[in-house]
Amino acid sequence: MKYIISLFLVLIVKENFAQFVTSPYLNDHLQNALLAAQRGQYSQVGNFKVAGSSLFMEDEFPGEVYIENGGIFNQGKFAYNLYTHQVQMNFGGKKGEIKSVIRYFTLKLPSEKVLKFINTDSINCKKKGFLLELITGKNVNFYRYTFCSLVENPNFFSAEYRLFDASSEYYASVSGQAPKLVKPNKKNILKLLGGSQKIDDFIEEQIIDFGKEVDISKIFAYANTL
Repeated sequence: MKYIISLFLVLIVKENFAQFVTSPYLNDHLQNALLAAQRGQYSQVGNFKVAGSSLFMEDEFPGEVYIENGGIFNQGKFAYNLYTHQVQMNFGGKKGEIKSVIRYFTLKLPSEKVLKFINTDSINCKKKGFLLELITGKNVNFYRYTFCSLVENPNFFSAEYRLFDASSEYYASVSGQAPKLVKPNKKNILKLLGGSQKIDDFIEEQIIDFGKEVDISKIFAYANTL
């Protein structure tokens, strides 16, 4: 009975977040947080005991951090804290947040793929933190904004416990304009891209699944070929 109640509450929590799209680069924070809670693993965040991780992909990676004055941090490992929207650095076992204004930073995954995150201020986006570049090109840039929230822990009916869960929103900058929120559906994307018949045909030919980030990215990549 307890499992059924927990599952029901988890579904409610997920429904309250931005529309769910599967991403090849983001772990299931909520599921991992629930597992950590079952093991009694908590950290203190303000007044709450919180299970899970607020880090992007819940890990540290090699990378490069480019700060406002032209300096570069490229020693050690880095992590993006999705709750505070700060970049953390681990050098020789010493950890801390980089306090300088960051223009952009990169993370190199074990697969050798390099992810680039740009400061929202640099492209006139009102969100706090950084946008992950998914597609860039001559006509349109497509980004993912990921953030971590504290949600109630369905394993404990107590105000003392919380979980870290990550969610995402998508933004696109067309012809150098300020980024606009992208709702992951055909109607919104076509409107954003000017109602192109070629893009409409591409979506139908490719059988785009709007619940998959990799499929949505294909549309914007194609738009840059026109």
